[in-house]
Amino acid sequence: MEDEEISVATGSNARRMRSMVSTGTTYRNENGPMTVLLPEKMSGGRGYTITKGGDSLEIVPEGGDYTLSRVGDNAIRYSDVYENVDVQYTILNGTVKEDIILLEKQDRNNFSYKLKSGSLKFNLNP
Repeated sequence: MEDEEISVATGSNARRMRSMVSTGTTYRNENGPMTVLLPEKMSGGRGYTITKGGDSLEIVPEGGDYTLSRVGDNAIRYSDVYENVDVQYTILNGTVKEDIILLEKQDRNNFSYKLKSGSLKFNLNP
């Protein structure tokens, strides 16, 4: 099975492609120092992936509902991830920026993520 790639009109020249691994649409940047893959819906332990060379890092949000999304220019905005909380990922020069948007004052101030690093190793520097 081959990936089906469909170009979309966005400022970042993002591309939409069908994922062979899971159902749904994934958006990726066409240029920059890294490849960023953002799924239209993040669910079932699926997150966004940053790849450079042969190294890859997947960042998976723990909790929240990332199934309501809108794509615009160079960003994907997930609505109502939590009550009155949206999350937006913006691709800038081959990197990804995350914005947590509080639509109303929140008691929630903690957001957790799981890192899937493959063969990458992390070191804590004092």
